[in-house]
Amino acid sequence: MTGIFGPRGSGKSLLLTKICVDWAKTGRRVISNMPIKGKVWHRNKIVEIDTEPFQFVNFIAFDESLYDVLIAWDEINMMMDSSSHRSKVNQIINKLVQQMRHRRLTIAYTTQNFKWVDNRMRFQTDQMIMCKDMSLTPAGRELGLERGERVILSAYDLSGYLTGHPYNPKYDVPSVSCFHSKAAWKYYDTDNMIDPFAGFVDLDILKRKYIVDPNGVMQGSDMDEPEIGPEPDYGDMPMVGGMRLDDYAKGG
Repeated sequence: MTGIFGPRGSGKSLLLTKICVDWAKTGRRVISNMPIKGKVWHRNKIVEIDTEPFQFVNFIAFDESLYDVLIAWDEINMMMDSSSHRSKVNQIINKLVQQMRHRRLTIAYTTQNFKWVDNRMRFQTDQMIMCKDMSLTPAGRELGLERGERVILSAYDLSGYLTGHPYNPKYDVPSVSCFHSKAAWKYYDTDNMIDPFAGFVDLDILKRKYIVDPNGVMQGSDMDEPEIGPEPDYGDMPMVGGMRLDDYAKGG
C-alpha cells in the first residue's frame, strides 16, 4: 500500500494518475474514485486507458471481483478520516485492508496530511511519498517551470517492503527523486472533485447471532435468531458440557 501526501496542488493526484496508467497499460484492472482516461504507447502499440469507477458497496462487501486489482483512492480522508476512527465505515474498511494480501489487492491513496488518515490505515501503509511542486522552489523558478510540471518526491519505506527494514527516522533518509508530472496531465482532470460526503454513510451490518446455552451447548445463526426448544429434564444430576456426569463415568 502506498500513501501519497502533500499540500494542495503539490502533485499528489498526478503521481496517483501515473501509477494508474503504468498499471493499466499492462492490461491489469484499475479501480479509481477519479476518472483516468487516455491513450498510451506501450510495447509498440497504443493502449486505451479507462479506469473502472470505485463502488463503495463492492469494496466493503469484499466482492469476489476485487482480485488482483489496483484501487486508487484520491483524498482518502474523505472516506476514512482519522477523526472518525470509531465509525462503522472505518472499522470495516480496516478489517478488509488487513486481509488485502489474500485478494492480491494493491492500494494507492492521496491525502493532504498523513495524520488525517485513520491510524490503522497508516499502519498498513508500506510506502509514504511526500510531494512538492518543483516550480515553487528556487531551482524551479530559475528553470521557469509551470505549476505541476515537475514534482519532487521524497519516499519513505515505512514497513521495509522495499529496503528490507522498516523506516527509522533516526538513521534512515528518504529516497528523493524528480517526477516529470507534465506527462500525466492528459489523463487526469485537475478540476475533478471528490465527493465530500463520501464518508457520511449510514452503514448497517447484519450481525451473526449466537446464543450460549448454560448447559454448554452453543447455537448460532448467520441471519435469524435460532429457535430454542424446551430445556431437557436432567433431573438432579450435575451437567458438564451438556452431558451428565454418569455419562462421563461410562465413557459416553
